[in-house]
Amino acid sequence: PPMEYFSLVGNQLNDRDACMLAKALKHNKNMRFISLQSNLLTSVGWVAFRNTKLDLTSLNSAADSNHTCDIVYDDRSDRFSETNSTQNNPGAERAKKVYSVLSKRNKAIANVQ
Repeated sequence: PPMEYFSLVGNQLNDRDACMLAKALKHNKNMRFISLQSNLLTSVGWVAFRNTKLDLTSLNSAADSNHTCDIVYDDRSDRFSETNSTQNNPGAERAKKVYSVLSKRNKAIANVQ
C-alpha cells in the first residue's frame, strides 16, 4: 500500500533537504501526514513546503498544489492552517485554493492574467 504517514523527526534535515522533499510532495496524492519536528530548517525550508501546499502564483499552480498532506513542524503550530485540512477532501482543498487566486485577483482587479 502507498505510504500515508511519514515521520522525519530529529533527522537533522536542512533547507536543501526540505526543498527536495517539498518538490517530491508537490504531486504526491497519497501522503496524508508528514512530521518534521526537531530538524535544522530555516524559513527557506518552510517556504518550500508552503509553496508545495499553496502556490497562488496562477490558477494552474494553485490547482497543482498538494491537496492531501498535512505537515507538522516545531515552532510552526498553525500546521499550514490556511491550506490542507484533514477534515476536507482533496477536491474541496483544490477548489478552495483556486478560489483564493480568483478572489485575490478580483480584489486587485486583475482577473485577466
